Amino acid sequence: MSLNIDTNDFNTKANQAIKFLKNGDKVRIKVRYRRARELSHANLGEELMQRVLEAVSEYGACEKPAKLEGKNYMAVVAPKAAAGGKKAKKDADKTAETK
Repeated sequence: MSLNIDTNDFNTKANQAIKFLKNGDKVRIKVRYRRARELSHANLGEELMQRVLEAVSEYGACEKPAKLEGKNYMAVVAPKAAAGGKKAKKDADKTAETK
């Protein structure tokens, strides 16, 4: 996502991230600085990243903290263990098979 993202687009991206976290998948969040001029306002990207991390905090925890890599500001969010994703389902299937 870019710095100029609209509210509806932001909500769509956040909802997609939540959907993936509910399935037990990791999510890479990337804020893209398209121009060097945008890099001079790095604090705007940090604020946007914090908004995204707060939006998905109920379903996932930040596994790799946000870091500036070139023109991209990236973070990785992993699903919370209590959410129960794919691994919990596989473990439940294994225990059901052994009984």
